[in-house]
Amino acid sequence: MVFNRRKQQILGREWINEWEDQNSQFHREQRRRASSYCRLHYGKKCGALQRKVEDCGIQVKDSVVEAFNLMKIVSRKSEQRRKFLCLRVSDDDRYVIVNEEFDNEEFDNVKKPSEDDFLKFLSYLKSDCCCIVIYDVCYETTNSLVKDDLVIVNWCPEKAPAKQKLQFASAINIVKTKLQGVKATLQFNSMEDVSRSAVAEKLGKDVVKVEGVKVEE
Repeated sequence: MVFNRRKQQILGREWINEWEDQNSQFHREQRRRASSYCRLHYGKKCGALQRKVEDCGIQVKDSVVEAFNLMKIVSRKSEQRRKFLCLRVSDDDRYVIVNEEFDNEEFDNVKKPSEDDFLKFLSYLKSDCCCIVIYDVCYETTNSLVKDDLVIVNWCPEKAPAKQKLQFASAINIVKTKLQGVKATLQFNSMEDVSRSAVAEKLGKDVVKVEGVKVEE
């Protein structure tokens, strides 16, 4: 398929829509060409446009949105409140889906803040595999007010495959667009970066406890 020079220059909406109708192999090849074209003709100035083109190659499955919406509407006092939603990219590189490895776990009882909840969050972060975790964090402020908020954690460790890192660099943008109602987005690349303090910093300056444990200063 040959695109005229005008379409190549502006990377217009019509071109992107046309990509979405192709099979995954062709689709990936066109994204690669678009990325190369951007770097060659526009340099760093086309960053936002390039992300838009790359993002259109990965879509969020409806099942992810449904699970996320349930996390928002179920009361934190309910035993059916889900604490974590772990996401990955599908094997055909086309969708962000729920990670089946963790999807069959029972819902967590979150009536009381528990240190185990943060430790369980750490168990989702593997040293050689990227993932996106939606985490329902329970925290306490300086005035002893206990709150629950959803955060998105993008985990891209150094040992993960290069292809996977690129996929998640693109996937996180579309996930943030589709999943509305989160308090903050966190980016971690090593276990040294992950701490209650790092989470608390994103939640607010007045946070003193995360999952019932005092935040270290």
